[in-house]
Amino acid sequence: MVVKLIKFILILAASSLTGFLSARYFLPLPKEQPVILNKTEKIIISEEKGIVEIIKKVQPSILEHGIAVASDGWVAAPEGLKKIAQNNLPVIDLADWDKLDLGQRVVLIGKNRVEAGIISQIKKDLIMTNISAYIDVNGWPVADLEAKVIGLAKVIQGKVNIVPIKLEFEE
Repeated sequence: MVVKLIKFILILAASSLTGFLSARYFLPLPKEQPVILNKTEKIIISEEKGIVEIIKKVQPSILEHGIAVASDGWVAAPEGLKKIAQNNLPVIDLADWDKLDLGQRVVLIGKNRVEAGIISQIKKDLIMTNISAYIDVNGWPVADLEAKVIGLAKVIQGKVNIVPIKLEFEE
């Protein structure tokens, strides 16, 4: 009788522990969860809604020539800034490189493709990410989770790196 009681207690404890661990570690995360943007700032972002909102804010600024950085025709491209004969362009907001952190989430945005990743290394004029480049994504904008563009993608050894957009306008 005692042996049966001990077996019952062990089975009960094991099933409770299994249920706890499954709920804690193996079930999908909830749709909305806090994401650390900076060390002191938190934002609640939904994986589905958050990324979609970032895309909606950045995509209109993507042009054939690059990404609009000023409404009067200034466009950032892999070669640098250039002026095109177009006005009233939808302009993106730029992120502050001094406020970027290792491990911060980033989103590579094209017209028909999106990839998400994290910042894996920060250098003076180059940020490395863990995003693999399967197609040519050079010149595509890379944004943070506030839909601010960090810079343009530059593929090096199959990985997406980010080069800054330097706003030095010349008429």
